[in-house]
Amino acid sequence: MKNLVFIILIGLSLNTVAGTGGINGFLELKNDRIDAGTGGVVGGVDDLDELKDKNWNIIRDRVRNDYNLDLQGDIAFVGKIVSVFNVCIENDKLRSIKKMPVYKRVWLGGSRENDRFKDVLAGSKYYSYPIESESEERRCYGRKDNRCKVIKKVRRQSLSPSITLRKDITRNNRNGDRKYVEIFTKKYDIPYCN
Repeated sequence: MKNLVFIILIGLSLNTVAGTGGINGFLELKNDRIDAGTGGVVGGVDDLDELKDKNWNIIRDRVRNDYNLDLQGDIAFVGKIVSVFNVCIENDKLRSIKKMPVYKRVWLGGSRENDRFKDVLAGSKYYSYPIESESEERRCYGRKDNRCKVIKKVRRQSLSPSITLRKDITRNNRNGDRKYVEIFTKKYDIPYCN
């Protein structure tokens, strides 16, 4: 009798916490997505699918306010790694939209074993980097890597990157690995500078 009462109480508590979806909300039984049912967890996957039709400002605000959301593929290089939302196209280069701080490393003294340094703000500048750049790579082969050749590579930064919205579905993971489910992928066109 006690076991039956215990089972009924657990069932009621699961339905109360996870809506009519009951235990599915906790076990993630539907396509690696959380399905808490009607009245379940607020902000489920369904309303995230609707974000695909919204503009990037709304999507970024939602990601900024929800710890479990993440954007993947939103990186550009302009002398340092920044978000594609913070760059624009100027002639044949990508440039940061705003001036960014430049730091200078200053030695504060100390002994040989205990050198102390501090980064001091030295000013600000626009960072920029070519959209298309060449690099050389030396590849060696043979028994002692004594036969080498130089290979030229052309690298081109994407002006319309595909950015993926992901949701973290990790539950009580002890080893620190995070598991994501992809909600949608959408293109972002980098604007021209004013």
